[in-house]
Order: sequence, then C-alpha cells, then structure tokens
Amino acid sequence: MIKLVLISHFYPKHKGGIEIAAYKTALNIADTERVTINWLAADCDDNPSEVDYIAYEPLKMFNFIERYFPFPYPLPSISAIFKLYKNIKLSDAVHIHEFIYPTSIIGFIFAKITNKTIVITQHIGYIPYKNRVFASLLSIANKTIGRIILGNADAVIFISNNVLNYFKSFIAAKNFYLQTNSVDIHNFLIYPEIKRKYLRHELNVESYNSIVLFVGRFTEKKGINKIIDFARKYKKILWLFVGWGNIHPEQYSLANVKVINDIDHSKMPDYYNSADYLFLPSYGEGFPLVIQEAFACGLQVLTTTENSVAYPQAEHLIINYDIDDLESWNYLFERIDARVHPNHHNPIDLRNFAIGHWSEEKNGDFYLSLFQELLIGKRRQS
Repeated sequence: MIKLVLISHFYPKHKGGIEIAAYKTALNIADTERVTINWLAADCDDNPSEVDYIAYEPLKMFNFIERYFPFPYPLPSISAIFKLYKNIKLSDAVHIHEFIYPTSIIGFIFAKITNKTIVITQHIGYIPYKNRVFASLLSIANKTIGRIILGNADAVIFISNNVLNYFKSFIAAKNFYLQTNSVDIHNFLIYPEIKRKYLRHELNVESYNSIVLFVGRFTEKKGINKIIDFARKYKKILWLFVGWGNIHPEQYSLANVKVINDIDHSKMPDYYNSADYLFLPSYGEGFPLVIQEAFACGLQVLTTTENSVAYPQAEHLIINYDIDDLESWNYLFERIDARVHPNHHNPIDLRNFAIGHWSEEKNGDFYLSLFQELLIGKRRQS
C-alpha cells in the first residue's frame, strides 16, 4: 500500500479547475485500493465528501489575496507548515498540484529533506495578464522557482501540450510527461431530449434563438469582458454564466445575460445539457477541464486557438479562432444569433471522444503505474 500525501492550494468546493482536477485524480488513484491519500489543502472551504482511502487534513491558511486580485493565493500559518512536515515525513510519496503556491513550495522542500518521491502535476504555464506586473512576476517565478522545483522532481505531469512546451523551452528535464485531466463520464453525459427541453424551459429561454454557456471563474484571463461585449451586440442569444469571481456580469443589466453562482459541481451536467454551445475565450490556460466536461455531455465547444491546440487530437472537433480575431468571432455569433448553427459536430461523436481519451480509468492507471515505478526505482537506489 502506497502512503501518498496530496498537496493542493484548495479543496474542490472552492470550485477552481485545479482543485476539481486534483479531486478527480485522487479518486482515480485511491479507487485502486493500493493507495491511501492524505490530502492537505486550505481550510477555506468544507472538505469533500468522505471517500475510502482518502483522509483530509485541512491547513490553517490566510486567503486575503484572492479578495483583491484575480489570483487565488492562500498563505499558510505556522501550524499549517508543521502539519505539512508531519504528514510528509510519514508518507512514501508526495503529489503536488501546481508548483507556485506556498504550500507546494514548502511541501517540495520537506519532501526533498525527507527523501520522498515527488510527483508534480502542472496545470498552468505562462499567463499573459494585461497587468504587466502580474505577467512579469509569474514569468520570473516560472523561470526561477519553477525551474528548480520542476527540474528536481521525480516526475512532472503536464495537462496540455501548451504547458509542457512552455516549460521545456527553459528546463532540460527528462522526467516530463503529458497526461490530461480526467472527466467523470458517468455523471457528465448526454441527457434525453425531453429532459433537456425541461431544463431549457426552466431557464425561460423561449424568447432566445440560442444559449451560449460560460463555466468558470469570472476573471480577466477567462475572457469575461469579451463575452459581455458580445452579449451587448447579439441580443437573441442567452448568455449563461455559471461560476463566480471578481467580475460581475449581472452588473451590466443586460436582459440576455443570466448569472448562476454557487452551483455544486455534480449539478453542472444540467447546464451543459441546457446550452447550445460552451464559449471559453480564455488565455494562459492548460487544457481547461470545462472543455472535457462539455465533450462528455455532447456540447459543442467554442474557444480560442490557444486552448484547442493544447490537446491537438480534439482540435478538429472544436470551433476555434484566435482570441483577437474579432471578425471571425462576430461572423460566428451573427449566425448563432440568427439560429444558424455552424459546423455542429454530432454530440455522440463528442461524447465518444471524451470516453476514449479522458476516462477516469485511463487517468488512474497512468498515475498508479508511475508512482509504483518511481518508488521501486527509489528503493533499488537505496
């Protein structure tokens, strides 16, 4: 039995893509009954539901930075640091999601000191924030702290080609792997048409020609302001925002904008099945989990070229343009506004792709095999 310490900045009830992906991966590994997991994350949210082989160790953290900036960055207390050390010392291996957070950095140091196997899943590379200070700080952190941590881990898993290629451009490491996040294909599925019609009726969509859905944080890098601009222009489209953040789409008082906050992640398939499109005009991401969830529900995805090339095998099933190609985006939404659905792929094809590439079983097998291989190698060396 492998004793694994899992470190993320938050638990999934914080509703960010990284912590949700961390939860899915933990479930995929722990379900094998060959791994027990102690999960350490900020105590800002409730623990996930109790699951066999996963124990939760909330850390006392201070999360004031997220209130004022578009970047969640909880800071650990002294007690959190001691708890990190205690758990890592008793473990066989440490799995860190995203190197840049304080608990990730401290956890890496403790794991090195105690000679533990270290695996890092890296979700994000460079983010071209409009705020040059943020962009510069992130770039510096990636090329200094990131170079040290990722270059000295036993294995680093990147969730997209974009992120992998970015870090490979300045880190000469042979321990890099590409493995996307998994999606719960048993919960994220295509609903019967009668249920879909009922959900759309509940949203009062009868006066609109199409529903375009956004899911995620309401922040600059997710492209919220761009969506608002399109909503002003294309009034026969209902623009459905599901998420939360420091930008508030409802403040613009647009009749064709509907905002839904604080939705339990297990209820998200209702919204994917209600919509005609998922629209994600974001930048600086890995391969967004919401794209995978939309595929599993048979929902057509509209996103940036940057996001679509992050997983090239799926690019032919995604409608994508450059983020600043306003002419193409406007032409697309003019047709959607007029109930002309362009290049719609068969929902079954989208779902089958998700099943074939992003299942929990494939993800769990990959991680379990990797941990076993690394631990066997470390024992031989010692």
